[in-house]
Amino acid sequence: MHKLIIAIGTLGILFFASCKNSGGGGDFSQLTQKWEEVQDQTMKNLRDSMYNAQLMSLDTMTVFPEEILEMKRELEKMPKDSIATLPPDLVELLQSDDINVFKTKMKASAEQVKISDDSLMANTSVIFDFGKDSILRNYASHNPEYKDSLNMFKPDFKNKKIHMFTNPEMKMPGMTEDTVTYDILFLSKDSMSLKLSDDNKHAPEMTIRPLNFKKFVEKK
Repeated sequence: MHKLIIAIGTLGILFFASCKNSGGGGDFSQLTQKWEEVQDQTMKNLRDSMYNAQLMSLDTMTVFPEEILEMKRELEKMPKDSIATLPPDLVELLQSDDINVFKTKMKASAEQVKISDDSLMANTSVIFDFGKDSILRNYASHNPEYKDSLNMFKPDFKNKKIHMFTNPEMKMPGMTEDTVTYDILFLSKDSMSLKLSDDNKHAPEMTIRPLNFKKFVEKK
């Protein structure tokens, strides 16, 4: 079931949905195009919260964590030629017995990771290509060569629904035949809003929030 709901693992968690127009359920020509998900603050707030928790943990640290002590012991057993293949910064970090040096370097590393992640998220969009062949292809804007075509869709514009199910050509042995339904909140030629149907209470809670999309315009 989760494979029908969650897509593109490297960037995290992505979801598929259907569209519902306030004046009607839209039509196939409006749906079948490339859509760019409009990012909200939810995931950024989550990343910021995790980053702040990491800094707080480092601030209150008075002794080396057991996993770091284990890595130190393993390093001491390694021959010099093997140590030479490791990143110098890591070796320096593990060879230091100064907890304050360790905390300072870990904070600097966490900050660099956050800066990199924030930059990636700010410059990356998730594209949902609803094809006329009823296959949903999704991909990251920075990596359009890799498209996930695991799911197919069947719109029900009369009832303002869209049903997602596994693409038979991509089905793996043992994979279930579950169908996930989304409500159409809004659909026009250049924007749509989608929400997991109340019939899907088993889905992850974060998919309950509406998903907003805008027409994807490829950069020339």
